[in-house]
Amino acid sequence: MEDRDIPVCMSFYRANEAAHFPPGRFDYYEKRLRSREFLTLVATRHGESLGCCGIYRRVLRDGSRIAVFCFGMVEPTAQRQGIGTAQVLVRIALLTAVNDLAIGAMYAVRGSVSFYRRFGFDFSREALGDDGTMYPFGILRVSQSFIDDCRTVLAYRNITYPDVRDKIPERKPA
Repeated sequence: MEDRDIPVCMSFYRANEAAHFPPGRFDYYEKRLRSREFLTLVATRHGESLGCCGIYRRVLRDGSRIAVFCFGMVEPTAQRQGIGTAQVLVRIALLTAVNDLAIGAMYAVRGSVSFYRRFGFDFSREALGDDGTMYPFGILRVSQSFIDDCRTVLAYRNITYPDVRDKIPERKPA
């Protein structure tokens, strides 16, 4: 994401807000987007921005790291065209397995839980999000071969993405 993409991402949020996000969270999203608390990837097709999604790493108390997927959204007129799926696959492709295991997590809005379950997220509990709201909490455990398979699918579909694994911000335990 470049600075010029911030208004585009904010417009995606506004366009999806009523149907997909809790009310009153726009300022929360804007603050975190502008402060680069997560790496934002912008999905484009033929030069047109159609979606955006975020990822950051959370460092756990034991020093291990998990990837947290956040704020995945697609322009409403472009939904159901594979853009959201590509955004999930790209974020999985950016994971780094340690001892053949990578862990992703997310705080999801209720309406998106079934979508993320298709990729293997387990939503067996709720957790308090950074914004103080209870959300379905999903965990994804994947092997290096699963990550490689996601990269293969993306390549097969001619979906390109930058290797920005070293640019994913980390949040340390409080």
